[in-house]
Amino acid sequence: MVLRTRWINTIVFRTDEQTLRILDKYRKRGGNIQWLAQTYPQDDDFTNIQMAIDAGAVGAFVMGGIADKLVYENRLEHLAKPIEYIRSQGLIAGTAGHAIQVPMACVENGIENDFFMKTFHHDKYWSAHPSENRNEFMHDLAYDSLDRNQYHDNSWCASAEDVTAFFKESTTPWIGYKVLAAGAIQPEDGFKYAFENGADFICVGMFDFQVIANANIVTDVLNSNFKRERSWFA
Repeated sequence: MVLRTRWINTIVFRTDEQTLRILDKYRKRGGNIQWLAQTYPQDDDFTNIQMAIDAGAVGAFVMGGIADKLVYENRLEHLAKPIEYIRSQGLIAGTAGHAIQVPMACVENGIENDFFMKTFHHDKYWSAHPSENRNEFMHDLAYDSLDRNQYHDNSWCASAEDVTAFFKESTTPWIGYKVLAAGAIQPEDGFKYAFENGADFICVGMFDFQVIANANIVTDVLNSNFKRERSWFA
């Protein structure tokens, strides 16, 4: 299979020792792909963020699960501080989130982000549970039900419509992630849906043998006559 894109220049990696070993090995072979680091600050401890900075990340963001919990508990200072620290070190900075309340809280409280990451996918697949049984703050749910109609770990975007509406009014670059609902949605469908409904970028987890096919799908989508109302902010 031939890669029809000209290049792939950025990857999202978690910040841990294994990642750093892989990156070091890759760079010693001449690789120069950019790294956007998923980081894990703990209150005022930014050690994990500093690891990413020292390892050459071009940008960093607060992990979605951490940001969700901080917003849920109204501890916004512990979300603002790591973002401010990342920016102070010359990197682009942002936060991820499963709950739409995360970017909303940032905007409402003047927490300046260079980009947002937000889970984003439609719910037109069989295993998605009904909207009335969803919860934006997934970490607050005590269990995964064996009943398909109750909450279970197969949906990461409680309301795609709310996400679309929020970012339609935002000029901050937005990276959509979980756009395939962990494999429940075909790439041709999920990628197009994300871009049509406002995402500037998409973050997609994949195996090495999927990279070329997925990159080609993105190229085909972006070169097609898809409908998009939101301007591009990238």
